[in-house]
Formats: sequence, structure tokens, C-alpha cells
Amino acid sequence: MGFFLTCLYVVFLLLRPQEWLLTDYMPDNSLDIIVIMAMSVVTVEVVRGKIQMSKLLPHFWLMSGFFAAVLLADIAMTNFSSLLINLPHFGKIYVGFILVLLSCNTTRRIRIVNALIVGVALLVSLHCYLQVKTGTGFADAPPLILTAKGVTYVRAQYFGIMGDPNDTALYLTFALPLTFALFKRRSLVNYLLQGSIPLVLAYGVVLTQSRGGYLAMAVMVFFALVRYVDNRKFFVALVVAAMGLLVVLPTRLSALGIADQERTMLWGEANQVFKEHPLTGVGAQRIKEYMEADKAVHNSYINVYAEIGIIGYTFWLGLLAFSIYGSWKVSRLKPDDEEDVLLVQQAKGMFASLVGFAGAAYFLSRSYFTPLYVLLALSASMYQLAGLRVGVAALNVHCKFERKKAWWYPALSCTTVVLLYIFIRLVNMIG
Repeated sequence: MGFFLTCLYVVFLLLRPQEWLLTDYMPDNSLDIIVIMAMSVVTVEVVRGKIQMSKLLPHFWLMSGFFAAVLLADIAMTNFSSLLINLPHFGKIYVGFILVLLSCNTTRRIRIVNALIVGVALLVSLHCYLQVKTGTGFADAPPLILTAKGVTYVRAQYFGIMGDPNDTALYLTFALPLTFALFKRRSLVNYLLQGSIPLVLAYGVVLTQSRGGYLAMAVMVFFALVRYVDNRKFFVALVVAAMGLLVVLPTRLSALGIADQERTMLWGEANQVFKEHPLTGVGAQRIKEYMEADKAVHNSYINVYAEIGIIGYTFWLGLLAFSIYGSWKVSRLKPDDEEDVLLVQQAKGMFASLVGFAGAAYFLSRSYFTPLYVLLALSASMYQLAGLRVGVAALNVHCKFERKKAWWYPALSCTTVVLLYIFIRLVNMIG
């Protein structure tokens, strides 16, 4: 029952059917009701011993530290009105993370949630197609129409937490590599589906006209090729993929530059804010108040350490980095049976998906993008299952998560802050 309610939570969180399909039948707080019910049932299952979680699982402690740092930032700034907003908002993200982590305690359950994520992505792609081709999507929602330098862009977008073209593109990119973990049997039909579903999702990304989405997709394709294709075929596959991206991506991609002067100026402003509040930051979702013209930072890494300080950034970056590295290590385990094969297959898709986000995060302020934490929780569940095979303690040592090496996390966060600072100074000097 707990797993069923968790699946319902994932569907309502991502698809938001209460906003267009069930408007007349579901209350506005339907998601809150589902979360409360799911947490109650899962808690009972934990008490009865039906669900267990290793105390050595790093993801849980890193996520808990991140949530605590969000609250600490508001307390340090004595901004209790912001605390009353962030507590329920990030509390739902934290509870959702725990729900997925605890409920997905078998490979079959991980695969089911994986299928739900991809299924939602297909519906979102259909919505994007209808928006661009007919002018309205589900619930008669129109696309976003922008005009810049005499060029008009029609950008598809979804609802709720994906109510922005960048968010929509990022979610579709998340889901794209997960399609390769859907099918466990080799057949012509499965091969056709594995080839067509990613194309549908990639087309949805193109319809959003999101430069950050293009970057995420390019990074994800590169690392997916690294993981899926053997060394002899890698170069050929990379060339083919690069040519394909150049053909299908719109002209907006040409505006994407690693040394974008306007963006680096915004990053410099955020760094100045960070210098004034280096430990705890100015508070989650409050950086715009300190930026000129109320603009976003357009960099998730800078956004996090400016808002919740180096303390929160250490936990956030640690959770993302460990999930990526852990997925990589699980994907390299040698399977002994069919169950292991499915777990390794899942890890390959998870690795490419998370790396895609890490690449897009450099140009998008999507630090608290809720679907990311669903994916991180699913990665944690997968890691825990792998730990049951080889021993979580042994796997942690293998993945550099010993107590003796706890200093790696603050070292990683401080190093990335310094590198970003140096990069920004160099670009601004050259510009």
C-alpha cells in the first residue's frame, strides 16, 4: 500500500493531473493529502519491519543535511517569514525523497517508478507537440511566445513544477536515458520502442527551445555513449550523435556560449552576495532580492552556495556528486543473475540522466527542481540494493564514503567555488 501511494505521489507531483484533467474532481491540496497518506502508511511499514534502510546509506544523511541547511539559512538571517515558506516547501521535497527511497526497496519497484517517470515524459512531450502545432496543449494551455532581435520563438511548456520551457526541457532530458532501462527482454518490438521513445522525448526538448535543455541533452548523450558503447565504436557513435544534434537543434543553440558575458556578470553579483554571507547564505529562493533587476543567477552551483552558504552547498553538491559516482560504480558491477543485470542496466541510465542535469545546472538555476530529488532518491534506492549484494560498507569504501574521507565533501565544494570564481574573473577581464 505504501508503494502504491508513493507511485501516486510521483504521478501527481510530475504530471499534475489535478491542474487540467481532474480539476472538477480533485481538491487543490490533493498532492498534500497523498503525501500525508503515503508517509503514514510507509511509517507503519517501517515500524513493523517491512521496510528497512541501512544507516550507512550516504544519500539519506546528505539529503538530511541539505534540508537542515535550508532552514539554518533563514534562521541565521532571522527571516522567519521566509522560514515559514521554505519549511513546508522543502519539507515536501524531503518527505518525497524519503518516500521514494524507502518504498523502492526492490529492483521491480525501481523499474516501476522508472516507467512512471518515462510515461509522464511522453505525455509532457505530447502536450508540447500540441502546443506548438495547434496553439494549445492540455487544458487549452498556450505556449510561451517570445520575440528577440526580430525573431519570434514559440516555446512549449508544461504546468506546475514544469511551468517553464527550461524546466520542461530539463525533465524530458532526465527521462530520456531512463528509457533504456525499461525493457528486459530482447525482441524486435522492444528494440523499436527503445529507439522511438528517446526520439519522441528529444523532439519534446527541441520544442521547448531551451538552450539549457540542449546542453543537458548533449552532455547526457556524450556520457550515455561512454557508458553504453564499447571503445571501438565510441568515436563513430560520437560523430554520428554530434551530427544529429547539429541537424535537429534550432538556431537558439548558436546563442549559447560558455563565456556569456551577461551571465558571468550575474554570477559575479551572486559571488559578491556569497562573500557577505559565506557560511549560511541569504536564504533559499531569496537570491533575486540581492540581484539587479530581480534576475536569476542562471547557474545552479552558484545559486546554491549564495543562498544556503558553503554548509548547504557541501551537502547539495555532495548528494549530487555521490549519486553520479555511485551510479557509475554500480553500473560497472559484474552481474551474477538476471536481477543484477536489471540493476546494472538501471544504473547506466541513472548515471547518464544525472550527468545531464549536472551539465545543464551550469547554465540554469534549477537547484531545487523537484524531479531532481525524485531521481536522486531512486538512485539512492538502487545504490542500497547494490549494497545488499556486496555490502553497503564495502560499497561505500569503494565509492569513497568512509568517515576518514569525510573531508572530501567540503574540499570538493570549496574547490568548485574557487574554480568558478577564477573562471568568472578571467571571463570578465577578457570581456
